Amino acid sequence: DIETKYGILTDEEKKLVTNYSVYLTIKEKIASLKQAIIDENSAQPVIKLIVNLPKENKVTLKSKEKIEEARKAYDELTDGAKEFVSNYEYLLKVEKVYNQLVLEEEWQTKADLVIELISSLPNMSNLTINDEEKVINARKEYDALPNESKEKVLNYQTLCTLENLIDLLKKELDFDVTTIMNCISDVANTDTVDELISENEYVTVEWSSSNNDLYYFEDGYGKVNILNQTYKKQVIYVTANIKTNDGTNVTLSKEV
Repeated sequence: DIETKYGILTDEEKKLVTNYSVYLTIKEKIASLKQAIIDENSAQPVIKLIVNLPKENKVTLKSKEKIEEARKAYDELTDGAKEFVSNYEYLLKVEKVYNQLVLEEEWQTKADLVIELISSLPNMSNLTINDEEKVINARKEYDALPNESKEKVLNYQTLCTLENLIDLLKKELDFDVTTIMNCISDVANTDTVDELISENEYVTVEWSSSNNDLYYFEDGYGKVNILNQTYKKQVIYVTANIKTNDGTNVTLSKEV
């Protein structure tokens, strides 16, 4: 054994062994080669796992198990063994594709919830001012989405259209109510003579519409006491039935 024999020499004798450093260098290289063989052998199973990964354009969410297995095996290698994994860059590419798919799924899931919410809103022909809170809520949910999810909300324009319609309905509120009130007054008063109205035993005001849910009002002696409406513009027909003390009936109608 060279090291043993060298170790028992005196200091003066060791000075005479001029090539002992050569021995140490050779010994170190041999040890390095042995470790390299070990590292290379350790890397082979990981290389194989990466080789068996799907092609980049074939990666799906179902590739998760294989990708995670290859990553775990690689991370458990020594630094020296990792140097022998010649296809490690491909693992990184596959992971990038997979991670993007995961993000896409998350974005789509969030978008689907808002799509469903918008789809549940009334359509344009059935929308009323009472649906305003539902529309506002849909807008809040949409605005809270990440930009990537917003791009996937394919019925977003429907929401915008309903928002615009709500604004129109709110603007028409005062106009519609005033118009109806004036119409009732016109039918019950202006279109008749004041003397006839004052002699009436009673006056009833009736109405009709293609949608009976649109307006409701109560009458009494030619004036409206209560008026409720759903803020949706609609043509209605107001009829005043005038009944006099002598039994004469006068019926007047007006389109609003």
